[in-house]
Amino acid sequence: MSTISFTIDGKKVEGSPGELVIEVARRYCIEIPSLCHNEALKPFGYCRVCVVEITRDGRSRITPSCTSRIEEGMEVVTTSEKILQQRRGRLELMLARAPEAPRIQKMAAEMGVTPPPPDKEADNCILCGLCVRTCKEVVGVNALSFQKRGDTRVVGLLLHDGSTTCIGCGTCAYICPTGVIEMKDDGNSRIIWNNKFVLRACKSCGVSWIPEEQIKHICEISTTPPEYFDYCPDCRP
Repeated sequence: MSTISFTIDGKKVEGSPGELVIEVARRYCIEIPSLCHNEALKPFGYCRVCVVEITRDGRSRITPSCTSRIEEGMEVVTTSEKILQQRRGRLELMLARAPEAPRIQKMAAEMGVTPPPPDKEADNCILCGLCVRTCKEVVGVNALSFQKRGDTRVVGLLLHDGSTTCIGCGTCAYICPTGVIEMKDDGNSRIIWNNKFVLRACKSCGVSWIPEEQIKHICEISTTPPEYFDYCPDCRP
């Protein structure tokens, strides 16, 4: 298999055709901060915290490393004052939207970002799209969507004839970088996105652990029999 040679911060590195700059950098233990990137998802490039400076044929530009494919002979710089200024600017905006998010607070503090005045409209969602993309690309349900535009843009359930396709799996809550998506398991039910889902109890330990709607979805897209979920992962024979 052919390889592509280029440099990151003056260090010679190699990658495979089609790889992203951020993926190669991390393989070589070169840290590039990011919020909206996940290797299981298609490149999105919204948060722009992962910007780097890329030079090709004598021309340089600052661009997200999570959407930039590697090329032979390219030069990548991950840290400079110009890069840090852009990252700080993005983090200031996200800190205003999500002032209570520990992950955003930590990244902002590490880059010397001073918390801006509280935004009265802050809802702790930075619109990174991880939940929307994961629901569509990984779970295969497409229950979430971006809604409205501009300053009023939000993430919410995508309704079809007044109903939702959400299966209550909670993947969106697990992947959310700010923890804004609330999910609560109470007895044999789970509440998420203001919807209640019945949980199946393990026949061995009795713990309610997976929504019946999620079981139904998995059985529809695979050959897994419903009785497979009668036992939780800890008790499964």
